[in-house]
Amino acid sequence: MARDDFFVDFQVRTKFHTDTYSLYAVLDLAVEAKMANNILSLSKPLERIKIELLEFQAFIDSILPPLPYSQITWKTVYIAQGIVVDGDDNGDDDDDDEDYELEEGYYEDWSQSSSASSVTSEGPYQGHGFGKLESPILLQPAELPLLTTYKNAKDTKERLSIFSNEFFEVRKSPTAGWGAFASKKLYKGDQILVEKALYHAIYADVTTSVGSLPEKERLIANNMFGHKGRDGETHEEAVWNTNAFAAYVPSKSGNKRNMPGLFAVAGRFNHSCLPKIDYKYRASHESLVFTVRDWVIEEGEELTISYGQDPSVLYYKYGFICECGHCRRFDPRKSEWS
Repeated sequence: MARDDFFVDFQVRTKFHTDTYSLYAVLDLAVEAKMANNILSLSKPLERIKIELLEFQAFIDSILPPLPYSQITWKTVYIAQGIVVDGDDNGDDDDDDEDYELEEGYYEDWSQSSSASSVTSEGPYQGHGFGKLESPILLQPAELPLLTTYKNAKDTKERLSIFSNEFFEVRKSPTAGWGAFASKKLYKGDQILVEKALYHAIYADVTTSVGSLPEKERLIANNMFGHKGRDGETHEEAVWNTNAFAAYVPSKSGNKRNMPGLFAVAGRFNHSCLPKIDYKYRASHESLVFTVRDWVIEEGEELTISYGQDPSVLYYKYGFICECGHCRRFDPRKSEWS
């Protein structure tokens, strides 16, 4: 009991000992012992906690864009005796910054996952905790884009644009092949694209899946860029590995299973570590939905998404060096894999 408790006439209900991992505490509590144990043992289901943390991260990202790395200053924040958050307490921070340690499975071969993107099954926790209810889908699924080239009487020519709607068009980008550009002034929250996949597949079945498509869809799928990052990879596999988005499809049991999809329009959006567009796969509609992330996007600006990868992964998986200015630029000459 604290000494000051006598002066405010505080009556202690119980005193009990709590063991939790390496923590041993003697608590003077005016609450039930069961409540304290529930808090200290994190009785809330871990999956629920994970969902709420991810929703909270997405909420913070939506209102507080990441700073360029050059503008970040690391500081030690004192919490309590022996407890600090972050901080350069050993003087070795510069060395640590050179390491890109990833937990096993963090970067899936097929996924363009990021803080700006996610898959939602609109399950039991939707709209609870830190999250919010999903906005309604306002647009009809997009039509297929055109092929990038066409033949006239004499030769083959490249098109100036392969897709357009009232919000953007897909045309040649001055920096990265094809890209999406705003056709008018856009505002935060504007829904600009709803698209269904050309096909869903796992990596081992990609070539067969593309071969079974109708001719028009097959030509469009094979018309997309594919970075061959693996020896012996087919063009179909390279396209899928470069462009597929995380998605769910119904299984025979009625549940939804993880099955990446190839999206012909969405796959034309280029990357930025500070993206202008958010995207989310809505399993209930089997559609990928693109929404404006920035407060305002001017007509003519390129619309970018985040591939959500470490700069070195962007190079080895997608075949480019990120020049966005908001990340640590990867130098392949200094890589241990070079």
